[in-house]
Amino acid sequence: MAFAGIDQVRAKTPVFPGDTITATAVVGALRRTSDGRRAILTLEITVTKQTGETVMTFTYALMIRAAGQSNEEEE
Repeated sequence: MAFAGIDQVRAKTPVFPGDTITATAVVGALRRTSDGRRAILTLEITVTKQTGETVMTFTYALMIRAAGQSNEEEE
């Protein structure tokens, strides 16, 4: 697994000491790379505080091993 980037960052409202924040991730996309051995997983992240108010949103991308690929196949 490797970090592939953060995009579309939106800070919507401030948080303060004592606030409790929660991050929720939803799979936005999954696509194979051109070599077929890896895939880019895009997560849509929403951060809310204890009031339920959204404080931040962003997309987070990871490069992962594609289904059916083992460690030996990558070497």
